[in-house]
Amino acid sequence: MPSVRVTTVAVTMSVATLLAAGFDPAAAPPSIDLRLEQVKEVRRLDVKPPPAGAMTSMFDEAGLTLRFGLSLPPGRQVIRIEQPESVRAVGSEGTDLSAIAKNVFGRQKFAELIHEWDKPPHALEFKLALPKRSAATFSLTTRLEAVTCRETAPVMIEPTTRATTVPDLLADAEVSVRIDAQPGSQNLVFKPGTVRDVIEKVELKSGAEFVASQGSMWNDQEVTYMFPGGAAAPVRLTVRRGLERVPISIDLREQKLP
Repeated sequence: MPSVRVTTVAVTMSVATLLAAGFDPAAAPPSIDLRLEQVKEVRRLDVKPPPAGAMTSMFDEAGLTLRFGLSLPPGRQVIRIEQPESVRAVGSEGTDLSAIAKNVFGRQKFAELIHEWDKPPHALEFKLALPKRSAATFSLTTRLEAVTCRETAPVMIEPTTRATTVPDLLADAEVSVRIDAQPGSQNLVFKPGTVRDVIEKVELKSGAEFVASQGSMWNDQEVTYMFPGGAAAPVRLTVRRGLERVPISIDLREQKLP
């Protein structure tokens, strides 16, 4: 069993910063306050190697996890967090805590939004590597971005197998949609793929009800939403309005370890 040490920290700090020189404060994007609520340290030792092909546990993985509560202005919601381009994190004994393992895509995933089922995110977790047992404190400096929106609104469309324009979704690019019919299924394909930040939900009308998509996949060129069945029908989009990117800086100095 892994050993877990947890410190709960009642500290409030405003960490949103605007880096552009000479900006107008009245035109600045809304700030996000992060409250460091918990520092959790997990150490794991497998005394017996797992059988070949065995699945490893996704829970209580070894490492240092910081949990921040999110505070946004009324009516503002965080959609997603971009991973930081650089992380400087070090234990008091000198260990590089930014050296976390890469995921299956070969990337380091430091930040993750936390939310309950179908509710807006209310917390952010930041993962680091383990310091040595002799370490008493650690420091972390990093910068990342949150994508936020102000509100949502319904938009009805009636796509066909030919690409048609959907107006007023992106300010800097024309958006098109088409039906990609497959045996027993129907896909809705939007271009460009960057429109996925604007679309919160895609629903297909089925009788008197609207059915949400079963999943999606995307890249920068296009985003695809998948539905069962093969009959075309009106589609209801839940569209995000007032999107903004908000820079977030985290600067912890000699934070106590559990």
